[in-house]
Amino acid sequence: MAIEWLAASRAAADPAHRGGDFFDVSRSADDAQDDLDAVPRHAEKAIRVVLGDVMGHGVVESDLAQRLAATWHDLVDLGVSDEELLPALDDAISAAAPIAESGVQIFATACALTLVPTPEGGFDITARLAGHPAPLIRDAAGARYLEAPPGPPLGLRTPGLTAAWSAASAEIESGDVLVLYTDGLLDSYAEQGSDGIAELAKAVEAIDRGIDARDWATTIISGAHRAASDDSLVLVFTTG
Repeated sequence: MAIEWLAASRAAADPAHRGGDFFDVSRSADDAQDDLDAVPRHAEKAIRVVLGDVMGHGVVESDLAQRLAATWHDLVDLGVSDEELLPALDDAISAAAPIAESGVQIFATACALTLVPTPEGGFDITARLAGHPAPLIRDAAGARYLEAPPGPPLGLRTPGLTAAWSAASAEIESGDVLVLYTDGLLDSYAEQGSDGIAELAKAVEAIDRGIDARDWATTIISGAHRAASDDSLVLVFTTG
């Protein structure tokens, strides 16, 4: 079964609040013949995905976001195991020890996924969350959030302790859609007094599953009620 993906974004309403969102979609070294460095693409082997958000706004945060995306890509290319990818990103932040202009320590949230094709024509998903909201799955029954245990954000490790990110499993079938996003998208869908979680799921459920990844991504971004105070990033995978 082929899988297609596309990312779309919308900048924060305030230019001073822009920067910090990042993502990468890669194959491991033993799977890849070509890097998945352009969208949309099709793939038939395992894919490693990260989408995240560096907390704060500014040059330091924007540079760190780019560094984390590049680090993920390099780690996957080197064949680092799924279990070690988030710890390695955590190490990358700890080594950089970034400090915001305000003087506070910078950290990041991330959603890490591995998608492996199954003999039945679907994809098995392994998900790990580092302080990040869970992805959405749109199937024939509607839209649902992937249930994954929350883990600590990257870069906030307690000295002397090793952070751990537990894995959760899910499966998507042909025709299903997988949606990853940053919290800026939730903010842009939120109505007064809400966090945007229910509104985003309702919007995803209302979209025709038959459209392609490009239309999915642009529909989700353009369907938001407003430009949030933070950047919005959505990464959509369609299967068929």
